[in-house]
Amino acid sequence: MRSRIEYGVLLVTVLAFTAMGCSSLRPTGYVRASVWNDGYGYVDRLIGPDEYSIAVHGNPLTSAESAAEIAFLRAAHLALENGYERFEILDREEALRTRFVRSTAPMGIGVSTMAPVKIEPLVVLLVRLSATDRPLGPTVLDARAVVADLD
Repeated sequence: MRSRIEYGVLLVTVLAFTAMGCSSLRPTGYVRASVWNDGYGYVDRLIGPDEYSIAVHGNPLTSAESAAEIAFLRAAHLALENGYERFEILDREEALRTRFVRSTAPMGIGVSTMAPVKIEPLVVLLVRLSATDRPLGPTVLDARAVVADLD
């Protein structure tokens, strides 16, 4: 027969594992994409002199707006890390990615269907880092102001 202490330890263990599982069920934050977070987050790559490609892949709980904010924040951080005050948006693409999962229908052997299970936002920015001599405008942003607004 189990004691109350054993049941208490079991309950605490179950609650701890439940909490750990639930903590991963939140929108993608400002993190570099890696295998440890299922590829969700941002990736940046230098593609030319002072030009970067920034891609953000959000999980199904991430809004398209949040994914875009992560991309803009990464562009601002890249500008500041490289000694620039501003960045210019050269191109911007946004999409929603639907992932499908194959499932076997209960009505027959070998019958399978494809059902959408995840809708994930994708945002890609092409940016050019620039000094303060570029006038601010709809495509030229102040890196410090972006960080102040989004960080």
